[in-house]
Amino acid sequence: MNRSEYQFYLELKRQLPANLHLFSKMRLIDILEPYDASYGSRNKIWIKHIDFLICDRYLKPVMAIELNGASHRAQARIDRDRFVSAIFEQAGLPLIFVSVGTDFEYEVQKILNNLLLKNVPQNTQNEPNSAVK
Repeated sequence: MNRSEYQFYLELKRQLPANLHLFSKMRLIDILEPYDASYGSRNKIWIKHIDFLICDRYLKPVMAIELNGASHRAQARIDRDRFVSAIFEQAGLPLIFVSVGTDFEYEVQKILNNLLLKNVPQNTQNEPNSAVK
């Protein structure tokens, strides 16, 4: 984890409600099943990862976050981000991009407000939802 990722992690962890869990450097293959489960499709996502994953209290993924630094301006990285965005869109799992150099406290507030609007289960009476994978 680089310095910017660590600073973002600390801010996200500071603001994250107790009923949500934070994971870092998650491989896509561990979160999502490719739409086309062929060996070739699985290989395309095998080594790719996202910077942060927020899960509900049942460990069901509710949102992924990518922190975009200078490397994300390279064409290969832009193509990779488009590919990953499409995978998350197919899965119905939000993927948020945050730029390095922005106000992390404000960005985390926006992310968590977005989660609250999506009605992430807050009470213990809810049954576990089916996992993305």
